[in-house]
Formats: sequence, C-alpha cells, structure tokens
Amino acid sequence: MTSAVPDASAYIERTGKLYSTAVPQEIDYPVYSVSEENGSVTVTLSDERDQYVKYWAYFKTVYRFVFDMEIGGELV
Repeated sequence: MTSAVPDASAYIERTGKLYSTAVPQEIDYPVYSVSEENGSVTVTLSDERDQYVKYWAYFKTVYRFVFDMEIGGELV
C-alpha cells in the first residue's frame, strides 16, 4: 500500500469488498495506491506482478475506485 491519505486503510477495505463482489477475480497479489484530490479519494488496485511480467496481458489489469469524500465516501 502507498498512501498519505487519512483513513486510507478504510478506503482500501471498502475497495477490497467492492472488488470481491463486483469484478472478475483477476488480481492474486493486490497492491493498493491511495490518493486524494478535489474532494475525492482514488484507490488504484493492481497486481504486484504487473511490473515483473511485462508481456503477459493477464497481469496488466488495474482497477480504479473513486470515493466522494463530501457525501460520506460514496463510490462515484
């Protein structure tokens, strides 16, 4: 995880729950990057192996979850 966002772990937990219920399970070794900008928190979820397996399309999967801080962290 990389982050300088307060409550980053809470956003990561919510992202993990959303990913596990709504998206095909393509990520085996999750890496989370959390950033904050203009009243939104963005959590980028990717596979740790992406940087090592450059020519395997399977490992080029990245998901971005954007939460609106103004309305209680709802997904937008």
